[in-house]
Amino acid sequence: MGDERGRKKVVLGVSILAMFIFIVSAASAYIQSLVAAGELCGCIIPVHMFVPLLSSAGVFVGTLVYYLMSGRVERKERGLKDNAEATLVFLQRGEREVLKRLIDAGGEVTQASLTASTDLGKVQVFRIVRRLRERGVIEKEPKGKTNTIRLTPKLRALFAGDAKGQR
Repeated sequence: MGDERGRKKVVLGVSILAMFIFIVSAASAYIQSLVAAGELCGCIIPVHMFVPLLSSAGVFVGTLVYYLMSGRVERKERGLKDNAEATLVFLQRGEREVLKRLIDAGGEVTQASLTASTDLGKVQVFRIVRRLRERGVIEKEPKGKTNTIRLTPKLRALFAGDAKGQR
């Protein structure tokens, strides 16, 4: 039921955009024909008002389409967060903390910031990072005096909803 309603909203949003594009195209063709015929009187709507009028209509259409689509995006983000939390249950406490920080940061943090933002010591974070790296959960790249820790591309796509993560 909810999925069907979501599809209807998508169809409605696309229809609204298509109608707006048609109106803008028709108005442009109308103005061009008046200019070509030399009859640019602007009797119904003054010609100089077309640009602000169409711009305002564009903002309205964009807002309406955003409103129709925003619920779908929010549900997807909520679903990603729920998936992440359900998956993290299977990990040890320290591993769970490290991965939560990575997910919250979009999939990439420095090892020093992991130590600073968790209740874990340097050695604990080092060991957790090593274990997660051995299991293929994260990648570690030296960066100055610290390391950049990032989720593997597939996990980044799963947890962070990052389309680039699917390289």
